[in-house]
Amino acid sequence: MDRAPDFGSGGRGFKSLRAYHLASLGVNAKKTMKSIVYIIRCEDNYLYVGLTFSVSKRISEHKAGLCRNTKNRGKIELVYYEEFENRHEAALREKEIKGWRRQKKENLIARGVYSERSEEPA
Repeated sequence: MDRAPDFGSGGRGFKSLRAYHLASLGVNAKKTMKSIVYIIRCEDNYLYVGLTFSVSKRISEHKAGLCRNTKNRGKIELVYYEEFENRHEAALREKEIKGWRRQKKENLIARGVYSERSEEPA
């Protein structure tokens, strides 16, 4: 029987269960898993900023009421997204956008959908 991986330690251990699982499938998460920061607008005009690997799956979850921050806010609409090569960069961008005031988020949405960080608006 294989020994359980030592999550979080150095050496042969994996940093997370997800990393271990992907490695067992032969997937290099850093090379294949694009991360996406997205903004959805709810029916009550609430803007939700999130991070995902699959926008279509995540939007379906929002629409099905599986997300506590949006489940009681009516219909939702994807209004903006950005793709990143790795989760770390996406998480930094998500945190940055979440820290913005509403008007700055609205300006970002008004400028359009961007696929690379270098194209972001000022």
